[in-house]
Amino acid sequence: MADDRIPHAVLFCGPDGSGKTAAAVSLARALQCDGDRSSGPCESCSNCSRTRGLTHPDFNVLLPYLSKIKQEDRRKHTQDVIQNPYEYPLPEESANISVDAIRDLIKTFTYGSYQGRWRTAIILHAHRMRAEAANAMLKTLEEPPTQSILILTAPSLESLLPTIVSRCQYFRLGPVSTVDLSARLQESRNIPDEQARYVAELAGGNVRLALTLASEANETQERALRFLTALLEGREAQTFLALEQLASEKGDVFHVLKSAEVWLRDVLHFRVIGADHIVNRHRVADVERLSASVTDQTISVLAEEIERVREMNRRNINLQLSLTELWRKTRATAIVGSV
Repeated sequence: MADDRIPHAVLFCGPDGSGKTAAAVSLARALQCDGDRSSGPCESCSNCSRTRGLTHPDFNVLLPYLSKIKQEDRRKHTQDVIQNPYEYPLPEESANISVDAIRDLIKTFTYGSYQGRWRTAIILHAHRMRAEAANAMLKTLEEPPTQSILILTAPSLESLLPTIVSRCQYFRLGPVSTVDLSARLQESRNIPDEQARYVAELAGGNVRLALTLASEANETQERALRFLTALLEGREAQTFLALEQLASEKGDVFHVLKSAEVWLRDVLHFRVIGADHIVNRHRVADVERLSASVTDQTISVLAEEIERVREMNRRNINLQLSLTELWRKTRATAIVGSV
């Protein structure tokens, strides 16, 4: 790592699970590392131990918090971020970064480095800065102290003030490839290749989501298949009750819908290029049975309706009503297709 070429402000932006938090943490910690930093912090030197435990005087991390969160709880949560940058609990939607927090951070920067090297500060979810906090940080970005670096993360460039973006060297991160994500899951979760590929496909390049789904992938896969079967073939009363139950489990319903999309995509691949290129290769018989009960037109309608349910949820429309409408349109298409 060429320290003399490090910019004074870096911005990592990208969707959830793209690795921006991990990249920010790795860069900040590597600048404090005394060992081999060619691929990030060495994790063996004393400085790595201190940054990992948040006891290094030149290493700071700032996140959005609700004002009621106690300082000791904030510290514990920040340690979770350092140690598990893909799995820490995300800030609550109403949490923000206050102007006082930014001012405190700026004040520490004016003192320079305690150890004569770098002073590093990470501002995670920087788009959550209140307007006055973002404006307070501009002067520091314009006239940064020597040997200091601010590292910000945000979902997109557009989520920050243009004046902040213009003063940073930014890096756009995208979804992780299915191949790379599958390999990571096999290594970190020790799961079979078939399951890893399925979870990687289901997560859509989101590492955070993939790690969450890995332990419950088989159950989600089964629920998605039962969901599709009920939509296409189930009795009306039973299907309605099943949709009602699914709607009540808001934390799971969109994982099930995403898994349903994987099943449907497998059906299309199975019809066009055969079983070798489907995600659920270990369940070819289920893909074949599903293929026999669904038309291309119904698959198209289902795909459109699943996306509509997602959009309705963003607008806070009743989830059960959205799922019921999805079912009715699917059944109407299936009946027409069978005539």
